[in-house]
Amino acid sequence: MSNLEKNSRRNAISVNLAKLLLLAALTPPAVAGIAHRATELGAGLDVAAIVAVTATIGSICAVIGALGLGALSDLYGSTLRTRWMWVFTGTGIGTVGLTVLSIGDSRFTLVAGWGVAQLGYSGAMAVLRVILATSLPRHRRRGAVVAVLGGYAGILIPLIVLLLLPGRIWETTFGLSALSLAVPMFFLIWTRRELAQLSSPGVPAMTAPEQLHRDVRPTKQLSGVTLLAIQCAAHTVMAAFLSYHPLDLADRVAADVEFPVRSSVWVLVAAIVGLIAASVTLLRHPQLLANGRRIILIGGTLLAVSLVMRAVCEPLPLVASAAILSGVAVGLNSSALLSMALETAPLRRAGRFIGAFSAAGALGQLIGPLAGLGILGIARMLEPDAGYGPLFFALALLPIVWVTLVATMTRPRASESVYGTTRMPTDL
Repeated sequence: MSNLEKNSRRNAISVNLAKLLLLAALTPPAVAGIAHRATELGAGLDVAAIVAVTATIGSICAVIGALGLGALSDLYGSTLRTRWMWVFTGTGIGTVGLTVLSIGDSRFTLVAGWGVAQLGYSGAMAVLRVILATSLPRHRRRGAVVAVLGGYAGILIPLIVLLLLPGRIWETTFGLSALSLAVPMFFLIWTRRELAQLSSPGVPAMTAPEQLHRDVRPTKQLSGVTLLAIQCAAHTVMAAFLSYHPLDLADRVAADVEFPVRSSVWVLVAAIVGLIAASVTLLRHPQLLANGRRIILIGGTLLAVSLVMRAVCEPLPLVASAAILSGVAVGLNSSALLSMALETAPLRRAGRFIGAFSAAGALGQLIGPLAGLGILGIARMLEPDAGYGPLFFALALLPIVWVTLVATMTRPRASESVYGTTRMPTDL
């Protein structure tokens, strides 16, 4: 294996490991910590208001962080070392925010800590995606799939810890946030050693960036604006679904208190099974992502079908089947979108474009619950006894729209790509 291939594979692995740790650190506050702290600071509806304000501020800060650090990573030469420096900076900012969140005991520290954490970690994850873009095509495509699948692993790790230590929310948060600094710190040390070795007499010259371009096969790409729009729409659908699907199940079987909880868990398990199946298929056959347009068409169609099924199906086995389809659709769509974004990122503006791509996802997560609430409000104005079916029908329209866009608004591959002309992983 050549040095170029070794560095490319190491890049893809390190990016996904760093992202996994960042998501692991954010999970305890998101799933339990913020709500727990809110109950200590308020009562009744005031608790819900504190949670809503904290989540909203966090989402806005995530958008700002992705755009800001993505743009900053384009400065000062855009080498691998400088980009890992920005990852370390963003992770450090996020760790400070989680520390404030862990030790604070006021509304201000709750909102400010979560906002700073989202600002730093969202920015760091955006730069990690830029680093992944410099890997060889096969490593980059597999890395995009692992990034989607690894997101769920990053959530699972702290959940297991919290199941074993339910009273240690903030200790878990602090420990994982400190651990998240390890990967960028290692690569800053490693790149410094590599620079010293490369400056020694007798060391052969590094591989020219143009040599990587020969390994790249042309792919059908989408315009940058189309990619950002689909990314935002996809996250809007997922955020709205995750917010209201448990309420839908509870509304269907209100007489059985335990059933909605059990059924909600099983539906999510079914969705994860579908996502894993799609991800494993793409990992074994990364060449499928060479035609990301086709994958997005399939994923969007499956998502629309699954949402319509969810709206009309009553028996739990059919609801679970719809969830499996949703999981497959999300796995295909998310992997293809990220892979295409990495391949489409323009010369000298890779950080800004990938930062905008990350920000579009964060914006969708902010819009989804609010849009869902608006749709439910309109449906119940027209029909007071309306359930959640109209919401799922409305959400199904979004993938139909982006499938239509993908089928009609494509463009040839840009002549200058981030991995064809910028510095390679060996260029430190």
